[in-house]
Amino acid sequence: MKKFLYGLLGIIDNLTAIKQSVADREHTLIRPFNQAVLMYPTAILGLLGFFLLRSLGLDEAAFGRIFVWTLFVNLLVLFFDLRPAKTVIILFSLVILGFVLHTFGKLTDVTHFFGRLEPRMNATFYLLLSIIWAIIFFFVWLDRRSFVIVVEANHVVIHDKWIGEAQAWPTESVTFTKEIGDAVELALGFGTLKISNANNGQLLRAVPHVFRVSNVLDEIKRVTAELHVEADVVDRPDT
Repeated sequence: MKKFLYGLLGIIDNLTAIKQSVADREHTLIRPFNQAVLMYPTAILGLLGFFLLRSLGLDEAAFGRIFVWTLFVNLLVLFFDLRPAKTVIILFSLVILGFVLHTFGKLTDVTHFFGRLEPRMNATFYLLLSIIWAIIFFFVWLDRRSFVIVVEANHVVIHDKWIGEAQAWPTESVTFTKEIGDAVELALGFGTLKISNANNGQLLRAVPHVFRVSNVLDEIKRVTAELHVEADVVDRPDT
């Protein structure tokens, strides 16, 4: 039990220990988010539902519709790769479908059907849901804190203390690129950071859900530029 508790504390303190180890050297730390961040709207709405229903006596069915449709959109975003072109096609298809239903006089029937749906959840349900989300987000926090990418002038190290894994490469042997293939990620400022072999282009590690990935790439270039400057100084022939 004692060993387990020390191990858990080590996971929580992983980021602090890494910061202390590289404090005197030029570096940048990268901490990607867990995809659970996409479920924040549902979690926040659930907590809001508890207070609104308990304090203001809001209609359960009215709020239930909002919650169910928010959950639907959240799950859609979470489980599907909504690339920009695909997103445009889906939205365009929905517009065409609405136009066709309107043409045949069925749009009113469809909206009336969805308007008759009355999902009812009381304040206790939203409270229980909020507690469940709080537990999940606590483990998400642990997961994010345990996974850190350290980029220094001469090497790159990925620390994943949650599973006891570490990967390291010399900086000159890898390249960093970004990919923003999801419309939602593009809107929120997230992207995938790709670490590839500089010699053959083989992908070594893809790190998803990096916030402000373009700024992260600029910071990596700034840190690793010191290595190239030092190499130029060493290789420059005496005149």
